[in-house]
Amino acid sequence: MTAVYNTFQVTPPRGLNFGPVEKGETQARTFTIRNNGIFPFDWCLFDWSDPPTFGEDGRPPPPAASVQAGPFQVKPTSGKLEPDGDIQVEVTFEAAGDEDFDSKLAIWVDGVQGDPPANVAGQTAASFQSEASAIQILAGTSAYLLTGQSCVPGINTTDLQTVFEEQFFARTLEDAILIAGRADVRVFSEADQVFHFGPVLVKNGGAGTASRPVSPAVGGPSLVTESGVTEYLRLTNPKAIPCKVQLQIKPREGGDATAVSTEVFEINPQELVIAPHDSRQIEVKFTPIHLASFGAVLEAVVPQGTDPKSNYLSFELRGDGAVPSVSLQGPRLFGDEGGELAMGKLTLGKSHEVRMALRNDGLLPATVRVEYKPSPHFTVACPSSVALSKGEHRSFHVRFHPLQVGPVQTSLNIRTLGNPFEDVAIQLMGEGYSSAICWDLTDFRRPGGALRGSEETSQESAPPAPDELELGEVAVGADLRAKFQLFNGCAKPLRFKFPAEMPAPFGQQ
Repeated sequence: MTAVYNTFQVTPPRGLNFGPVEKGETQARTFTIRNNGIFPFDWCLFDWSDPPTFGEDGRPPPPAASVQAGPFQVKPTSGKLEPDGDIQVEVTFEAAGDEDFDSKLAIWVDGVQGDPPANVAGQTAASFQSEASAIQILAGTSAYLLTGQSCVPGINTTDLQTVFEEQFFARTLEDAILIAGRADVRVFSEADQVFHFGPVLVKNGGAGTASRPVSPAVGGPSLVTESGVTEYLRLTNPKAIPCKVQLQIKPREGGDATAVSTEVFEINPQELVIAPHDSRQIEVKFTPIHLASFGAVLEAVVPQGTDPKSNYLSFELRGDGAVPSVSLQGPRLFGDEGGELAMGKLTLGKSHEVRMALRNDGLLPATVRVEYKPSPHFTVACPSSVALSKGEHRSFHVRFHPLQVGPVQTSLNIRTLGNPFEDVAIQLMGEGYSSAICWDLTDFRRPGGALRGSEETSQESAPPAPDELELGEVAVGADLRAKFQLFNGCAKPLRFKFPAEMPAPFGQQ
């Protein structure tokens, strides 16, 4: 005769793990108890931490229809299994709070030895023996581990550098401008909790004149369109469950209602789902509609989130509507009909050059179109399109070289793209003349005057008068000498003679 114990098998053998479950939701899973022995046996389930009182025969009392072990509800709780028979036990996990749960379920089977020490995964022999001694677990009882993670959905609202990973992140706006060296910088100001778009070209300001952002983007620069500027921000889900986020643009407290219209600030998408431990980009577009400062508030809300530390993210948006501004530097332009550049009288065969410059005095990069009507008497040495960064200037030359006697003119148009108020129309005017003999003072420089650099703009538009020699102020008793030329406009040589004595106060010729 051979004496044997009853044997059974639980599947899955190492416990039942529900994984992450959103708070308030309920999930059900099952495990199987199978009779592997040759005899039928009775079985029952109870909470390992709250065992019933066993009878003198070593059997527990009949349990209730269901057993509650922490947040886990188990049913059925008892029965009889024939050899090679099995039964499925349903376990329901009710997620509550934002924490991890693990509970031990006691499985009692009649006629088995039960668990040896350290039978539960991850539990030491000493702790198991201590628990067994404390609750007086009797023979035939084995522990089965139930685990689950209750999660509250949320987003990262503390580490804002991950939100603005493609933009400047500074303590203040002034710090970012100093680092970037320019004002049109996209930056999040940590002290004020404000994201600044900086100056941006107004809507329909002009094709090809959109502002260039300064963003130290790792994944690529901001998208700049002909109308407005789009920045990419990143929302991160640090939780183990998917997170639904709703986004909206709201007026800031005490702000102008027109400054928050969809024509100014736009958010896309307005609703998204972020996978567990993942992130998603959102687009925030700023399109100013006129020259003004605009402000609004961007809110990201997790509807199912109950933790105030992770269910709400809010910061202010600010931006300025601007247009490019380019000034024309050089001689004063005046005339009855508008801009005129009078280049005076010049003898045929000679040329006179006026140096001018275009300077970007605005906050935005600018593009200037330079157009002039071709003329054999004038030359404009400037590209037809000039791109200028903030503070940059570009010099160009206007040269007058008459080929006929009499007044001549042509037109010069300078347009700043995106700012029609600064369009300039200039009439280039001059007069050619011919004389048998004349003074040539075009290369004369007043003695004592400083030499001008080749890039310095001209102060006068016309050359010196052909019959006037301006020597300026001369100290009493000082000696001043001037050199100039005499020009022969005839086809044959001419003989000339200066008077023997120059009129006072001029000395020898």
